[in-house]
Amino acid sequence: MDINIKPKLFETKVYQPLLASFDKITDLRSKRGVRYKLQPFGILLFLSKLGGADRPAEIADWVKFRFAELKSLLNLDWKRSPHEVTWKRILENAIEAVEVEKVFGEYLFSMSEEEERFWNLDGKVVCGSKSEETDKQLHLLALQESEVNLVVEQTALLEGENEISAGKRLLGKVNLLGKIVSGDAIFGQKELSKIVVESGGEYLWRVASQSRENI
Repeated sequence: MDINIKPKLFETKVYQPLLASFDKITDLRSKRGVRYKLQPFGILLFLSKLGGADRPAEIADWVKFRFAELKSLLNLDWKRSPHEVTWKRILENAIEAVEVEKVFGEYLFSMSEEEERFWNLDGKVVCGSKSEETDKQLHLLALQESEVNLVVEQTALLEGENEISAGKRLLGKVNLLGKIVSGDAIFGQKELSKIVVESGGEYLWRVASQSRENI
């Protein structure tokens, strides 16, 4: 885990549902003398499992190796990474394995459903077809679902129009709430970025480092 890059897991739209999911896990411990809250343990367990750790010793090592970054990202007030014995105690006495697996599964399933959030702007000239408005080759700009290239909405470029101005019209026609819109460098413009953000979405433009000032 690169400490200079905030992982996607910790973005609000991903992290908040994760917290909500792990709140469902029943803490079987007596409230008296509890040192560690169960919710962050659940998240660390989830991450370590995704990282290939299985036994308490492996989980403890996985977390310890990344503890500085994880402590910061999770806002933990723990002085040190939990010991293998602590993990063993939590796994054996504090949680029900069947319930935890169910919660993990439900969360991963909900995330898979979210794949349709990723949309891509793509322009193309349709060979052999002419636009009725311009009498030139038909130039389309489409907003596609990224995974299967399903067209969500598209528009033909008008006379004297470029893909940027057409992109403004196109983005104004769809509901961008919760969507992540991507596109080539040409779309990395402040106007398009503003439309996406103000509509409740996010953008991901593929631009060169020297062009970032435009967005």
